[in-house]
Amino acid sequence: MKPGALHRSSASAQRGSVLLVVLVMLLFTAGMLTVFIDKASTDLIVEARRIRADRLRSEAYSALEVTIAVLNEFVQADANALRSPQEGWGDPLTFAAWEPDEGHTVTVTFEDESGKIPLSSVNATILTTLFKSWEMSETDAGEMADAILSWIKPNHTPTTNFSATYDQGDLPYAAPKRSMLSFNELAAIDLASKFFYDENGRPNAYWQRFADTFSLYTYTQPNLNAFPIRPDVLTALGKFEPEVQQKLSDYLAGTGDYDGKGPQYFKVRNDANPIMGTGGSLPSFNTIIRALRIHVTVHEGDSQYRLTAMISPPNGATPVQSTATNTPTAASNAAAGNNPAAAGAGAVQARGGQAAAANGRGAAATGRAYLLLFSETGCPWCERARREYLLPMQADRNWSDRMVLRQIDIDSDRPLTDFAGRTTTHREFARTQGIRMYPTVALYRPTGALATDMLVGFTSPLYYGASVERRIEAASAVTASRQTPR
Repeated sequence: MKPGALHRSSASAQRGSVLLVVLVMLLFTAGMLTVFIDKASTDLIVEARRIRADRLRSEAYSALEVTIAVLNEFVQADANALRSPQEGWGDPLTFAAWEPDEGHTVTVTFEDESGKIPLSSVNATILTTLFKSWEMSETDAGEMADAILSWIKPNHTPTTNFSATYDQGDLPYAAPKRSMLSFNELAAIDLASKFFYDENGRPNAYWQRFADTFSLYTYTQPNLNAFPIRPDVLTALGKFEPEVQQKLSDYLAGTGDYDGKGPQYFKVRNDANPIMGTGGSLPSFNTIIRALRIHVTVHEGDSQYRLTAMISPPNGATPVQSTATNTPTAASNAAAGNNPAAAGAGAVQARGGQAAAANGRGAAATGRAYLLLFSETGCPWCERARREYLLPMQADRNWSDRMVLRQIDIDSDRPLTDFAGRTTTHREFARTQGIRMYPTVALYRPTGALATDMLVGFTSPLYYGASVERRIEAASAVTASRQTPR
């Protein structure tokens, strides 16, 4: 081979290598550019949505302020009372000549919460009448009434064969003896937990009817002007027959026999006598709104923002007052000995008698994780986490099959046995876990290792339940995977 040919061959190889490197760099650059463009596009979409949400939120709050100002005018004009949107405040934005920004449409609707029966004032007669109208037998209706009243009344004595068994389950607890803070508490009440929930532990149609009939706010009497009417309210409290209920609905809506007269309302209770006749108990009602829920909806194209607020006129409704306590019951004292997240106080208690290691093996065998609620005496947010979320989840097999619920009292020196079988106290165990705030929800593998991140504090009620559920699902998956044979 000639020397010149060898030189040309070597030079061609070098040029080929350079071209290959350039092509690789171009491919790498193109790939990075594609990733950058995708990320930038996503960031722009997120930012655009955030800006749109802020814009719609500002519009919604502006409309809410106008609405409240209009309602205040009517309250001051009529002896500090609101009765019905038919007084003239049904379209507050038009009344105030307020217009939204260009491209927005805003609607305001009202829901009279005080058209319901305040749960804090119910008695056995009201509940029994309601349940019998749902085709319960006299005996079953009475026992269900006793079950609910024993839960919400401090001094209720059952008049039927009902007897609570809250201290006999795997997770003993005590009835709070105050009105419910959430209808989810029905899942923790004997008899109610089966009647108001389906076989999967989900609220059924009766649960919804119960929530539509009773209010968790405290006030004197339901408003007879509430529309649309609530038949179960009229039946349970006033014992009004269906024909009378229809006449009331027609009068308030301006339909049927009152067609052409337009929607009406009662200024005082006696005004209803010609309509209601003698077919019910009018003295159980009044004609004044005690709690009004306002819904503001803002539309911008396909985007929507909804704002809901509850207002109470002077001398109106108040929320249920609850004092969180951690007073141990006899069952909880018995449980306090040897369970690592065992003896909690108040509503969430755990039965004792088994060490952590034994309980851990039981949880592991079923692929369940430990959910520990770290709580402090007198903490109202701990109380809400217990009663509104954790206890109902414990009664729902969809969740109880995935986790074992226990409570740690971070200010208690009661003994317990930790996951490693060592004797310690509630306070010391919480300290070793780095607990600084409460309530804190932590999910552990049966070995005592954290299965997911902790949920610290009580966040918005809109998201707290979902936050707990997400961690249970993650912990359950981790725990179950550890049981897979290798």
